[in-house]
Amino acid sequence: MEERGLPGGRIHIAETAAVAHDSFGITASGHIYIGDYSIVAARVSFLCGYHDYTKKMKERFFSAGEGYDIRVGNGVWICTLAIIIGPCTIGDNAVIGAGSVVTHDVPANQVWAGNPARFIKEIIFSE
Repeated sequence: MEERGLPGGRIHIAETAAVAHDSFGITASGHIYIGDYSIVAARVSFLCGYHDYTKKMKERFFSAGEGYDIRVGNGVWICTLAIIIGPCTIGDNAVIGAGSVVTHDVPANQVWAGNPARFIKEIIFSE
């Protein structure tokens, strides 16, 4: 995967991916990987942040851990206003519906939508 972005950064976007300029990622606790030919529509949020809610003030502020990575496979389409919460993997060719909240892994070749996102249907590809 050829990547673009700042050197040493936590957001890794394949050269062939299309990401809307007003989408964003919070990477306090992980990395975001977006695969080849994936489409990320307007105002999609990728949240890799974690703070321990059992802590107070300064301790909560600095409690971000690691391992909340988000991995978006190849050929994925994430529609407008979706929220992707790590850790999770979205499989190749999956589609995430507009306004959906993804809180766990999404298998390849499936459509998921809703809050929380749930399985809608398998994708049957035309040849």
